[in-house]
Amino acid sequence: MTLGVIGPKLLNIKLAAACQNYIKRSGGDDTGSGLGTAWHQYVARAYRIEKDSALAGLTVAQAEIFFGDHRLFLARLRRGEAILEATTNLVLEDGDVVAFAGSRHVLLSEVRQLLPEVDDSELLGVPVEGTDILITARDIQHKTLEELAVMPETRGIFLTAIHRGAMSVSVPVLADTRLYRGDVVRVLGRPADISAAAKEFGYLDRETERADIAFIAAAIAIGALIGALTLKIGPAP
Repeated sequence: MTLGVIGPKLLNIKLAAACQNYIKRSGGDDTGSGLGTAWHQYVARAYRIEKDSALAGLTVAQAEIFFGDHRLFLARLRRGEAILEATTNLVLEDGDVVAFAGSRHVLLSEVRQLLPEVDDSELLGVPVEGTDILITARDIQHKTLEELAVMPETRGIFLTAIHRGAMSVSVPVLADTRLYRGDVVRVLGRPADISAAAKEFGYLDRETERADIAFIAAAIAIGALIGALTLKIGPAP
């Protein structure tokens, strides 16, 4: 408490104004609600590419960056009666129905202005999950979230929370937030995409209702054997 009061005075810093400036400069939201930012509240919606659309003829990778700095991901598309996985080098054609995943307000305010939205439950029926990854990889130490967002390993996943240290302190999810080894990040996306990212960045911690019975039985047996050993010091066991 003393450091928080005396420190800013010694450095001639207005702490509240400096914090607000940092949040705005980092692309965050200073309302304190934690809602409606570009880093969470992600959804998937389906859109049809018309013949005169600016996206017709672009690759999937080009379409994902077409709307500027917004983080969008083209998961799958319908071409005729077939549903295809949207690889980055796949060229979009007129008549395709694409499934864009991203921030809700970006999809509603920008993508829908360019492409007509359609209701395609089969195309959007992709399993997704939210799970934790423990960061252990040295090559992403000190990297910002903005730097990580352009890496191929993070394609298709969205980071929603960061926890740091033994006390699991919540770290703001901002563009210039840096990750460190030992951080636990909460990500949202398809299970296959999350598993691929976890292999590069650390260890996956999925919630499960299954228990490894063989491991539990072995632990009990080893514990019983250790507990059965007796060391005597004089007459006392």
